Amino acid sequence: MTYFLPQVTIVDPQSPFHLQKVDIRLHDGQIEAIGPDAKRAEGDKLLELKNAHIAPSWVDIGAQSGEPGFEHRETLDSLSSAAHAGGYGHVVIRPDTQPALDHASAIRSIAQYHSPYAVQLYPMAGASVQGKGTELTEWLDLAAAGAVAFSNAPEAISSNAFMLKALQYGKRVGRPLIHNPHDRTFVPGAQVHESQQSISLGLKSWPEAAETLLMDRDLVLLEYSSGHIVWDGLSSAGAVDRLRRASKKGVRFSAGLGYLHLCFSEEEVQDFNTLFKMSPPLRSDKDREALWAAIREGLISYVSSQHSPVEQDLKDIEFPYAAFGAEGLETVMSGFLKYCPLDDPLTHWVQLAAIGPRKLLGWEPVALQKGQVADFTLFDPDTEYVLEKHHLQSLSFNNPNLGRPLKGQIFGRLINDAWWPTI
Repeated sequence: MTYFLPQVTIVDPQSPFHLQKVDIRLHDGQIEAIGPDAKRAEGDKLLELKNAHIAPSWVDIGAQSGEPGFEHRETLDSLSSAAHAGGYGHVVIRPDTQPALDHASAIRSIAQYHSPYAVQLYPMAGASVQGKGTELTEWLDLAAAGAVAFSNAPEAISSNAFMLKALQYGKRVGRPLIHNPHDRTFVPGAQVHESQQSISLGLKSWPEAAETLLMDRDLVLLEYSSGHIVWDGLSSAGAVDRLRRASKKGVRFSAGLGYLHLCFSEEEVQDFNTLFKMSPPLRSDKDREALWAAIREGLISYVSSQHSPVEQDLKDIEFPYAAFGAEGLETVMSGFLKYCPLDDPLTHWVQLAAIGPRKLLGWEPVALQKGQVADFTLFDPDTEYVLEKHHLQSLSFNNPNLGRPLKGQIFGRLINDAWWPTI
């Protein structure tokens, strides 16, 4: 199959055509010509889309799958459908399924899954048996079975001895160790960010120290072990200060943010809106601004969906009893582009959604240049719309953006020699 794309804007800082509007011709799944050399021939399939932009497909790190164990929340098929709608070509799944992804057969079941939407799913293996943070899993066997990363997510690794072993095994196996440094036991029953608002609401609060204390510990162990860590789901200004400190010390680290912490602050829960009840909690505007500053400074490797589907019954109850989590694979780009305060938001988005995740996982880069095998997302960054339930492909509807204006539309993805439209 041969495709011709007239006058599409390339968003890819790896490409010599970055932010330029050019023609592209793809033949047998590869870019045959790009820019002035691209000419349409008879028989080419024309992909002409209004205000079309093209970039390497998005990669999400740390989405939660309902399957196996909670198929009423999400199946692998519905997860890949939601990812496709959001422009994702690749999704790394957290290990906290039932049973957990802590043994080779479970890893293979995810790695061998074939999506009806051409979305590739990858298993993130449990770093510890049943996520208890005490006994290491068989890292070498899990990596051989297809694990692309290791994590104790969503729980933090509290044991110093276990963290040291995990850092050492990460070096040996050659897979990233992804750590969610949020100590949920710091204030048992914590519901929201610690602030004057939490006092007014009468809810147990979640202080910044529940995040920064473990990062301080990790930093000491990184210096001792010369290992590499990925801090995931950071939410506070204090966490950003730790990233700056780690950068100055020259230790090996990476960091990821959930997009909702970039878009919203604790004000969203002042009316007890359970759709915004998440872990870690939404924090202050000062914290949100610090996260954007970390992106500006190049301290952040990726932005994730933190996709956590939850059935309606666990959200339509009083705030203290409602479940944590937010569905969101379909709306990450739209939210990022709507709320981004930085110059050139498109370049930042592609860096954090496509380039950074691939580099972190040790994958080959995908760039808009001659000879590249197609793995691209086509989108319009300017279309404005209000998110409605019918836009969501997940089996769960706990998306905090419901009923709110967003920005950006996904047209579909080009994968090898096939076009997979979303509309």
